[in-house]
Amino acid sequence: MAEYIRMVSYLNMYKNGEKKQNCGFAKIDSRNGICRVYVNIQMPFIRERFDCKVHFFLRDGDVLYGISIGTATVENGRGFAGISMVSSNIGNMGYGISEMSGIYITTDEVGMIIASEWDDIPIQTYNFKDISEKRENIEQTTYKQADMQTEKIMEQQPEDTAYMQANKQADMQVDKQEENESDTGMETESGQVYESEEVHMETESVDSDENNHREFWNSLGKRCVRMKVVDGFEECMRMKPCDIVCLPKKYWALGQNSFLLHGYYNYRYLIAARYIEDGVEKYVVGVPGVYHGNEKIMASMFGFGTFTGKEDDGEKGFWCMNLE
Repeated sequence: MAEYIRMVSYLNMYKNGEKKQNCGFAKIDSRNGICRVYVNIQMPFIRERFDCKVHFFLRDGDVLYGISIGTATVENGRGFAGISMVSSNIGNMGYGISEMSGIYITTDEVGMIIASEWDDIPIQTYNFKDISEKRENIEQTTYKQADMQTEKIMEQQPEDTAYMQANKQADMQVDKQEENESDTGMETESGQVYESEEVHMETESVDSDENNHREFWNSLGKRCVRMKVVDGFEECMRMKPCDIVCLPKKYWALGQNSFLLHGYYNYRYLIAARYIEDGVEKYVVGVPGVYHGNEKIMASMFGFGTFTGKEDDGEKGFWCMNLE
């Protein structure tokens, strides 16, 4: 039986190695082989926007070895992240959640560290190293065993992790739909879904950082099915989590965004949309949903702060994130 862990860990800001003050909390919930982490950063004394890299860490003597698990963005003093992973294979490095000693968040932009330990041993920030330095001499077979273990658990947890499953038929179906697509044949209303699909977060290299927006939009167009245009947009495409690899690289972390994944598993699709503002083409990723006050708070926490449609309780629409 998989180990059950549930806890709240309070985050502290460290400046030049010295613990300063509380700046939020993290919730860790590990059950049925899946670990979910919710990070809430509160830094009202910092107004500028900056990005963070979130790690779990394990101890080896005085050294803290960090395993990267995701990213967060702090804006106007607040930042949130929702991350899911296999409990026994944190960061695909073969370590289990029970081996972790805390959370370590790097913030190069503002020159400070955010961290929390749950083993009651003080954190020495100058002893933090990437896990690759510890594992550089481990044979490749260890990684293969970890990947096999991950695949086995993913098969047993389809609702939360289907977007990572290998499914060649998904791409074949998309190709077939693209050949036969038409403006009327592909249109669907909000809430109407295709049959359940397993999808595969492909590892194909898309150097989106070097592509302009039009190029990544064209890449999406080769994979995604066009759909009825939603009010306010010029063009819309139906997409899946596996299509996130077509976006600029800085958005690849959306593949672990809990709000996006929950929306996908409820409606079985996402959207990518293009619109024009002041003569400039702009783009969004949208998650199908229904407007409610509480849902707006949750959507904003995970970066989807704009709702298309009437902001009346019960109205259907899409929670959108702008792609800069």
